[in-house]
Amino acid sequence: MARMVLRVLLAVAGVAVVSWAGVRDGDVRSCEAAGLSTFKVRTDAEADRAAGRVEAACRGAALPASASSVLIRRGADDAARRLARVAVAREPENAAAWVAAGTVARRDGDEAALAEARARLRRLDPASRALG
Repeated sequence: MARMVLRVLLAVAGVAVVSWAGVRDGDVRSCEAAGLSTFKVRTDAEADRAAGRVEAACRGAALPASASSVLIRRGADDAARRLARVAVAREPENAAAWVAAGTVARRDGDEAALAEARARLRRLDPASRALG
């Protein structure tokens, strides 16, 4: 009887792991698709929608930070600023998040925010020269 219960429990655990992996894979694909959408923006409204998709679909800081960099290069400063803030808020110990925040601060001419981003980046990655 105990063996049968153990087999059932193992089978249920296996199904749970497979189900979780499938959901997680779907989450990753949604996040990647949202990130790729930032390369296609042409207007501020499109940039805002793309930033919203990234914010909703991506859990960590890496893709919002990367998407922020793409958007700043496309001139979508408000959307880039939004994603840089999201990245820093989600993972304040992520160097890429601080590079994004510093890039936005530089673009905005905000010397205090740029200095803070540089200091945080140097603490996290002393070899980085990303923000000068």
